[in-house]
Amino acid sequence: MKPTLFFDFDGTLSDPVLLFEHYVVALTGEFKEAHGGSGEAWYSLTRKMLWELTQDFADYFSANPFADYHPYMNSLYARSAQVVCEHIGSTLPSDPVGFARAMQAVALRKCNAFYDGATEALALLHQQGYPIVMASGQESGFLQAALEGAGVVHIPQGWFGPDLINCAKESTRYFERIFEALQISPASAVVIDDLAPAVLWAEELGAKAVQAQLANSQPRETSNPNRPVLTCWHDFPLQLERLLEK
Repeated sequence: MKPTLFFDFDGTLSDPVLLFEHYVVALTGEFKEAHGGSGEAWYSLTRKMLWELTQDFADYFSANPFADYHPYMNSLYARSAQVVCEHIGSTLPSDPVGFARAMQAVALRKCNAFYDGATEALALLHQQGYPIVMASGQESGFLQAALEGAGVVHIPQGWFGPDLINCAKESTRYFERIFEALQISPASAVVIDDLAPAVLWAEELGAKAVQAQLANSQPRETSNPNRPVLTCWHDFPLQLERLLEK
């Protein structure tokens, strides 16, 4: 039986710098079309809002890795809705969290920042019979919409973000909960991720790991110099085959 492949999103499948820019532009277009006003003003507001929320998220869960995920994320979505409504001089919708999630999904479906060869590699691995699952720090709704934008939403069997397991991607607990949810052994998993702590957590549980090192991903830091490194998606299916032969 083939192992299950767990793919990170940002910095592994998708260029995070390019996606952020695409996402800002897409949201700007949605806001301008729906509410009018200056495109430049919407762009500036959207970029600043997303950057601040991203930093707040990182700071909060770095300091509180085992915090309850859902209340905090809902507060971020509500804050984003409030920023938009204040800008247009409108009252908050009855469901500000749902409003923000819906706008996020619409915009992400218009974005695609996949690395060169990533789409083809996923398709080939899927054809070869590998079970493919997303294991990202992004929420499942974000992942589904972003994968729709990239044209590969049909490939993964699951879109694991922290919301599905109520656990931020900040410790081994994240992968433990995913493996438990899928009822698979870590020994039957291969984790592909650009962040050194994430691949180390997977290895500590007994999974195999490949560390991605692609454009605009994090600089490579590793405690294991023998760990396989993904530098080109076109080469990855063969690289994976060789890893599994060991």
